[in-house]
Amino acid sequence: MSVLDYLLPKSFMSDVQTTFRPKSFNRLEASEFTPGFNDPTPFKDYGDLMDQGFAPTQEAYRMFSEGSESERERLAEASGFTGAEGVMNYLRALVDPQSDFYGFKTKDSLQPNVNIFGGKSLAEGFEGAGVYDFDSAMAQPMQLSTLRGIDPGSYSKEVATKRGTLADVLSRQRAKASQVGGGFAGYGGRTVAEGLAEQQFAQGSQGIMEDVNKQRATALQQLYSELEGYGSIIDPMNT
Repeated sequence: MSVLDYLLPKSFMSDVQTTFRPKSFNRLEASEFTPGFNDPTPFKDYGDLMDQGFAPTQEAYRMFSEGSESERERLAEASGFTGAEGVMNYLRALVDPQSDFYGFKTKDSLQPNVNIFGGKSLAEGFEGAGVYDFDSAMAQPMQLSTLRGIDPGSYSKEVATKRGTLADVLSRQRAKASQVGGGFAGYGGRTVAEGLAEQQFAQGSQGIMEDVNKQRATALQQLYSELEGYGSIIDPMNT
């Protein structure tokens, strides 16, 4: 279990995965598959892989759906496929499971494990979700200081100090209670006084923990607000 899984609610981690779900690509028809490129073999292989339940990666889909010949050449060259046969060789590699450039994965494996506190991981999450031209100026990683605000251990010193103060008050009140009346006549008064002192201590302790929980809830809400901001960047790319 990672630190994030330990500190953050499962519902939040699920929302992170939902926010950064991979961009889904509709199945391309023959006329949509590299328009103007007339070799049917890559398209047939593409269709076979789709029928088997595989999904194209973002890079592969961009190549398959690109209608501009010059842009296809640029994409092929970016992966090291140059020359007159560069585009054809790149397309063949993308649909070849034995190729280092194989462009398909199972749908489950396409789901990234995004670390919202890491710049590189966050950028990869945005790109996988369809924000192809993501720039760090568009969104920043969440701050670890916010994560510390969720960690119960971060409040240990604060809780110990406040409970220590309550314990001192309880001790003094017990001492006063012991001096109430004398003999059997004062027993009831002492019992009531001690009971009130212990009740005040319990209520004070509960109040301390409620205050801590409010602070933790505020920190978590801040993370949710930032996650919603990430979503507002991604959502337009999937319409």
